[in-house]
Amino acid sequence: MAAPTPSSSARGPIAAEAFLRALADHGVDYFFANPGTDFPPVVEAFSRAKKTNAKVPKPVLVPHENLAVAMAHGAYLMTGRPQAVMSTSMSAPPIPSTISPTSRATARR
Repeated sequence: MAAPTPSSSARGPIAAEAFLRALADHGVDYFFANPGTDFPPVVEAFSRAKKTNAKVPKPVLVPHENLAVAMAHGAYLMTGRPQAVMSTSMSAPPIPSTISPTSRATARR
């Protein structure tokens, strides 16, 4: 017979929970995500936040990292507050897709 596994709340906090709380504490309203294999801790942290009613940014699933950056920039322009983007691991493909819209956004300053 297998030993019972502890509930997520009994396992203690994970780093992604602190990360999401810090974003919320700094005024981030939205977390635009183009998830990949490196997202399970973030998904777990959002799940835990929902169960405990913790203050975290609202997750927004976005199909492409270029669009995620553009949406975050649009939210910033509307609210004046920073927003967050997390994309798949920053290997070669996502880098150009996130740098191009970021450079356009900063050029408008």
